[in-house]
Amino acid sequence: MNNIYNSLIIGLGGPRGDDAAGWVAVDRLADLPERGVRLLKTGDSLSLAAILCEASSPCAAIVDAAAPRGEPGTIRSFDRDEISIQRGSAWSTHGVGLIEAIELVEALGYTFKRLRLHTIEAKTVGHGSGLSPEVEAAIDRLVETIRADFAEAQPYA
Repeated sequence: MNNIYNSLIIGLGGPRGDDAAGWVAVDRLADLPERGVRLLKTGDSLSLAAILCEASSPCAAIVDAAAPRGEPGTIRSFDRDEISIQRGSAWSTHGVGLIEAIELVEALGYTFKRLRLHTIEAKTVGHGSGLSPEVEAAIDRLVETIRADFAEAQPYA
């Protein structure tokens, strides 16, 4: 395995219900470390900030479940310049803490050549035992998008 990581993908969430979408997506991307992509999971925005500071990867992606507001399984992806626009919109199940964590990392002087946020709208954010069918299907679609994205990301590293 390549021990030099040019990119980082972080699954944000928890182990149950649709909140597990970020973690499941990271699990399904298990072959990417061979291409210099480090995969991590965390459960809160402050841990996310610490990971982003510690990793010092030029390219990063965050995958998270979005709070239910419309159609479960809807995927939304944001480049760095679009993320702050979402402040207060409750896209994430972690509220504005996710956006504030990214801004904190940048305020501390860490920068990224490429930073993307991917959200999958949850059906519920309760502690159900498994993913809803809508979120399950969305994860498969998003994983393929991320694979393609990171295949192209190598020039950014």
